[in-house]
Amino acid sequence: VTFMSPSIKIKYYPRENLRSLFKQMFRYGRGRFKLLRKHLDTFSFNSMVPSIFVIGLIITPIFLILNIKIGVFILFFLCAYFILIISASIYICANRGFIYLKYLILIFFTLHLGLGYGFLLASLENVLRRR
Repeated sequence: VTFMSPSIKIKYYPRENLRSLFKQMFRYGRGRFKLLRKHLDTFSFNSMVPSIFVIGLIITPIFLILNIKIGVFILFFLCAYFILIISASIYICANRGFIYLKYLILIFFTLHLGLGYGFLLASLENVLRRR
């Protein structure tokens, strides 16, 4: 349940650089894992996409060495991801100006990398803590 009120005032401060955006998204990823652990009904495939992306970045080089067919298969999905973020960036820039294109691509990449890495690290810490 979300409470909305016109009397609520919010000040939003965008991050000044990609590093601070990554740190923010990393914290959000860790928080997403904690929320999911406590409330399983919040699970959605979309919330797992950043983690799957990060896993893909990690395992693709390994599989390209160990099993080229699997490596190329995973690489196909990573390429599809990059095509999607480039397409989404172009779509957004079509209305706001293409001077933002390179920034949007980097921002999307940073968002997903931070969310995925934070979620995966929190889940790994959870597993190690249980041993």
